Amino acid sequence: KGLEIDPERELLLTAGASQAFFTALLTLVSPGEKVILPTPFYLDHQYAVLGCGSRVIEVPMVAREGTWRFDIDAIVEAAKDGARALVLVSPNNPTGAVATRDDYEKLAAGLNGTDVVLITDETYDRFTLDEEWSYESAAAVPGLKERTVVVGSYSKSFAMAGWRMGYLAAPASVIDEALKLQDSMVICAPVVSQIALGAALSAEGLASVEEGRLELRRRRE
Repeated sequence: KGLEIDPERELLLTAGASQAFFTALLTLVSPGEKVILPTPFYLDHQYAVLGCGSRVIEVPMVAREGTWRFDIDAIVEAAKDGARALVLVSPNNPTGAVATRDDYEKLAAGLNGTDVVLITDETYDRFTLDEEWSYESAAAVPGLKERTVVVGSYSKSFAMAGWRMGYLAAPASVIDEALKLQDSMVICAPVVSQIALGAALSAEGLASVEEGRLELRRRRE
């Protein structure tokens, strides 16, 4: 949402978000380097960081006004202490936290002058149920796009878990290197799944996804 990219140079379709995340780590993070994971975190992200030989740095989230929030001050402090990458899952699994525009702007200011890479997992982008917590991609925020790699999946919102379709959106220089790694691992995302995704992204498919989101909101109420 709000993200403008060149699909020819800044986008890579992957065999699910997990492969996209692992590919991003292998492309950008070296063994022994620090990767920040706000806690509680999605367990597979920890597995991937450790699998790359990198170090997990945990930064606890905080509870404010009845909801979970990212502790941006603590994240920036950890980032300046020699971290190579920061992983943000927003909307968050497992807490449901959503990073706000203010969070991202504060993060952009805090990371200015560092070489910290921001890896955002935006798999749950279509699952915000409250308008005041509307989702926005970190890569759409000035000061963050150049350092941001976006990971996403079609498994949740499009109910395509078994089809293994995800994506990696990043600067062209990152995609060029990530493509080499993907070629050595899986060659490409499953072709039949790419065709199915094309149908899912039609106007009818997107309308069905929105209908599902509204139904979840009705059930909660």
